[in-house]
Amino acid sequence: MEPTNSPLGAIIPSAKGRKIAYALYALAAFVVGNAAIYIAATTGEAPTWLIGATAVINNIAPIFGAVAIANAPATGKEAKAEVIQTEGAIVSE
Repeated sequence: MEPTNSPLGAIIPSAKGRKIAYALYALAAFVVGNAAIYIAATTGEAPTWLIGATAVINNIAPIFGAVAIANAPATGKEAKAEVIQTEGAIVSE
């Protein structure tokens, strides 16, 4: 799927690049989130680096969401599905 005409689609134009960026973001969020859970469960006092890392992860989440939305396939009225009728059954492609 090619990016839409949205300016957000041009931030990471290639699908492979978006997959890599999403994977790295997910990994970072997983590590930081679980570090926060571990520290809260064991010591209860969050270090400065964890507070900063959590803030950064949360701050860039909307950017990744906007890029994903800008590059999502069209649905509803925008997507024209072809309907084929075969032997009494209706199949959408």
